[in-house]
Formats: sequence, C-alpha cells, structure tokens
Amino acid sequence: MRISKMESGGARILLMRLYDNPEFAIKEIECYHQLGFSVVANRIGFSEAVHETVRLHFIHGPRIDWCSFDPTCEAAVFKEVMEQGEGFDAVICPPLLDGRFPLDSIIQANASHLRRKIKVIGTANDSVRHVETRAGTAEAHGIQIVNAPGVHAESVAEYTIWQFGWLARRLGSFYAETGLNGNWPHARAIETRLLNGKVVGVIGGAGRDGVAVIRLAVKLGLSVVAIGSGSEAGDARIRLAGATVAESLNYLLRVSDFISVNCRVGQTTLELIGEAEIAEMKPGVIIVDPAGADIFKREALLGEFEKPVRRIGALVLDMPFGGRRDVEAFRSDSANARLRELGVLFTPRIAGYTKDSWERANEMVAKRVADVMVGLEEKTARNISACSILATELRTCAALVSDSVQIARNAGEEALRLRDQSFQAAYKDDGTAVTNVDPVVERMFAKELKSLGHVFRFQGEELGMDLAEVGDVEVVVDGIDGTRNFRDGNYGWCISLAVKNRGITVGAVVHDPITQSTFFANRGSGAFFGYRGRIVRMKAPDRLPADFSFSIGSFRIKGSTTVKRQIADDIKTHGGREREWGSVALSICAVARGGLGAFVQGNSIEHDHVAAVLIAQEAGVVVSQFPAESKGRISLVVAHPSLSPMVTDSYRKRTATE
Repeated sequence: MRISKMESGGARILLMRLYDNPEFAIKEIECYHQLGFSVVANRIGFSEAVHETVRLHFIHGPRIDWCSFDPTCEAAVFKEVMEQGEGFDAVICPPLLDGRFPLDSIIQANASHLRRKIKVIGTANDSVRHVETRAGTAEAHGIQIVNAPGVHAESVAEYTIWQFGWLARRLGSFYAETGLNGNWPHARAIETRLLNGKVVGVIGGAGRDGVAVIRLAVKLGLSVVAIGSGSEAGDARIRLAGATVAESLNYLLRVSDFISVNCRVGQTTLELIGEAEIAEMKPGVIIVDPAGADIFKREALLGEFEKPVRRIGALVLDMPFGGRRDVEAFRSDSANARLRELGVLFTPRIAGYTKDSWERANEMVAKRVADVMVGLEEKTARNISACSILATELRTCAALVSDSVQIARNAGEEALRLRDQSFQAAYKDDGTAVTNVDPVVERMFAKELKSLGHVFRFQGEELGMDLAEVGDVEVVVDGIDGTRNFRDGNYGWCISLAVKNRGITVGAVVHDPITQSTFFANRGSGAFFGYRGRIVRMKAPDRLPADFSFSIGSFRIKGSTTVKRQIADDIKTHGGREREWGSVALSICAVARGGLGAFVQGNSIEHDHVAAVLIAQEAGVVVSQFPAESKGRISLVVAHPSLSPMVTDSYRKRTATE
C-alpha cells in the first residue's frame, strides 16, 4: 500500500516510467520535487541495484511513493490511477511508450469518482504524434497534453553535420587501417573532402530539425539549399535560417554534395525518393537520414547499393524500414538486413537523443506541467534552479522571435494595403499620432503567435496589456513606429516587437515594410539583417568613416531646440554630418548596421525603443539610457564605441544646462 502525500499540500504526479539509470532517474524525480510535486514513481524496468541507489538518495529528502505496473497496458494504467480513489493531478509519460500511449485508460479513470483529477499529461518528446489522434478527446475531458517541442533539433543537427565530416574524411577506415599489419594509408588522404564550400541539401528544411541543420551548416561555411512543404511561412523560415529555397526536389538533388533528410514520414513524403530521384544525385553524394528509411523506395535503394558503381557514396539511416525501434527491425524486414550487408550504415534511433537533450526535455516538460497547474490551481510551487530553466526559456523565446519575423513581414504588407485602402488617423492625449492600422498589426501578432502554440503575456502600444494571460514571457509590440511618416506616405516607419523573459529583453524584431528589410536578434546570439532572402550578421565596424552621419530625434524639455543644436554642433566638430533618418527603432537599427555613427533621442517610450536597443547591443553598439522628464520615459544615446564617450558627454553637458 502506498502512502499518499496529500498532507504536503503539493500536487500529486505519477511518473509512469523512469530510465534504468540512477543519475537520470534522480534528476527527473528532482525536477518535480523542486516544483513542489508529491511524486509517485513506477519502478518497473528498474534493476534492483538502480532502485536501491535511487531509494537511498531520497531517504533523507522528500519522500517518493513507489508502485509497479506495466505502463503500456491500458488495464494496468487504469488500475494504478484508480488506486485508493486518490487519483493524480498530472501524469508523465516517457517518449519510449510511442504508439502505446495509454490515453483511453486515463480518460476513463478521470471520469470516475477520484479525489484528484488528472489535469495535464506531459511527455518529454519534441512531438505528440503518438497521441495526436486522441488529443481532442483529452482536451474535451479537461486534460492538457504538453511536450518539449524542438528539444531534439540541436542534437539532430550535430548528428547530421558531424557524420558528413566523418564520412567525407573517411575517418572510420583510417582508424581501422592505420598501424594494422604495418599499414600507413597516408596517400589516401587526397581522396577525402572538406565540408567548407560544399553544398548541403536539406529536405524538410522548414521544420525545427531542418532549420537547426541549416543553421549549423551555415556556421561551418557550407552553402545550403533546402525545401519544405512550399508554404510561404515555411520558405521564410528556411531563408531566415540562412539557406536558399530550392526550386524543386530534383534541383536540390542535382546540386547537393551532402543531403540531410529531415521531413516526417507521411502521405506526401512516403517513398519520396526512388530510382528517378537517385539518378538526379551527384556521384558520391553523402546522405544522412534521421527521419526514417521509408522516405526512400526500398526497391530503389536495394537496386542502387547492389550496383558495382553507384551514385550514393554513403547513406546513414537512423530509422530502418518498417519503423521498428528494436533489433527485430532487421529480422522482420529483410530489406534492412540486406542493406546493412551492402554497406548502408544504421544507427539505433539516436539522432535526437543525447544526455543534454534528455535533461532539457525533462526540464521543459516539468516547467510546462507546472505552468498548467499554476494556471488551474494557483498553488504549485515553481522553484527550478534559475540556471537550468533559463536556457530552456531562452530557446523558447528564440523560437518566438523566429516566428515573429515572418509575421512582421506579413503585417507590413497588410499595413501598406490598409494605408492605401482604409486609412484613418487621429491624435492621442500626449499629442502623438495614431492610426487605425496600429491595433490591426498588434492583433495580428497576438493571434498568429498564439496559433503557433506560443504562450506569453501581450502588450501592445495601442491595445495595452492582456491581463488575462500569466507567465514570465511577455511580447511587446509597437504596431506602427513612426506614425507621422506612415501617415504622410514617407519612408521612416516600421513594425517593432520585443520578447521579454522575467522583465529582461531577450529577443527583438524590427521590420521595415518599405524596403522589406528586417533586423532581429536574440540575447547572446548576435544581431542579424535580412533582405530579399539573404541574412547577414551585423557587427559595428572597427572604424567609422571620417564623414560619418548622425541623427538627433525629438526632445521634450525646456529649450529643446537649443539643446538639439548644441549636441549636433558638438558631433559635427568630430566630422559628423547630421541627417534625418526615421522612427526611433529604425534610427537605432541604422547605428547597429553602420548607416549612422550615432543617434540621440529624448523622451522615448518603451514600445519605440525596446526591441531596437537589444539589436544595437547585440551588434556591438553602445547604448546609454538616461531618465527623461516625462514619467515612464527615457532618453537614449546610441553610438559606435569610438563615438559613445564624446556623444554621451555632450548629452550630459547640454541637458544639464537647461
């Protein structure tokens, strides 16, 4: 008989299966203990030694209630949930259960008279395909399903790119042959290839794994062409990652020295590559396929590898034909065994699985489960260590920024359309202009980001704060920054979005619809400029030209006209040329990109500058902030590092005299 921990006041959670590894099991249990959960852990599959190690680890700490049942058996799961009529607040189902996810029994048990109803099911996997056909049923019964989207992408990218290098340099054969029977195969080094400068083709480049492969390949100096489903949003993600969108699958196959297969096996991708597609490939092409062998026609692969001279130089399959994830895959499907004999390389479904990704997945799911419980119960403690959870939150915010880039471009097109067709303008109480387009753009971000599964609090300059949402992530949007320019049909307005986590700006997007260019940044990852499908990293130039430009924005202090003239005169003595630029955000971004040497702005509201400031800082520009006369506003000095001391000193001196 188990002893429940209801007296602890914490929510009660069932861990349906733990890894038979003491370090992993202890870490997963601690994730939920630190969040204040009362833990019931299934010990089935544990060796006695592992169970004893885990038990002793917690003997003087928070108590664990142990149970033992088959988590793949619907009847056993039902019985466990119904035990003593206690029930659970949450259930954690590991990804290894795959298609045997016991959702029916959980729903059935939830309908019974239990003291606790299951409110959330978590699974530490990047997708929930194994429950998606029933997810609607779960939600209808008040059960949310959370997972760890994108958690395997980094591991998949490294698995893919490192194997390209390993196979291109033929390291396996060199390891095996060097020193064997006096062999010294140095002369064969000229048969190997570099990665740098070669072309990688990514099939499924718009998905999370594909995007991660593109980004890593670009960092290593490879050129990338990629293809997705063909949607505008997918193509935008491919370009944003740094790749060229392939005009067709055959084009990708023809130009690629290496091919990464990252599309899921489905109706449109099953047997996507057959004899005709293989014939299009470059001779000696190296293919790594973490997605599944069923992307290929098995007869075509068998025929290719039985040829004395073939086009495919090497092929790695992380999932054999038939989809089995055990040694039976090579017994139940003769094609797998035969391909292995012919030289195809197999790995045991490890592309996305590393110790690091496992730990991140558990932390992410634990937090998402806790978020659900906080929203529903308002009593679950949430005190995962700041360091471990921060990395997960930053990755989540980075995905939010990536999706926001395409939404900003769509919003820019809509803003231009509305300006030409149904434009209306007015003035707010503070004298600033506003149009009917501002709230439309802000609503686009709120709606579309939430439709993509992002969870955040929303704050629009015109719409205000959405008080219904809770959480640490906040999205701050200025629908139209530079409203006067927008109203008058001039250049110099933009759409601005910032992502905050616990009050700190961690992501930013500034989009200029007139030039169709986009600035974006994630904290700690640099600033980037996107234009017509090309992405370049921004970095403040080492030196400014002798005739650099600068711009001074508006001030709202006594004698502001004199102050602006004095600051401008000070900068001109150092060779600067004053010019008008645009909105606050665009002016700051111009300094980040090198178009301006400095920009000074008085009395700025957060919506105008918050995104652009992060972009400038990530580009290596110095941003100094000063309190303004108006409450809730600040003044800014944004300048190249070589100019910053002089411009900052001028601002302080000239504003102090008034």
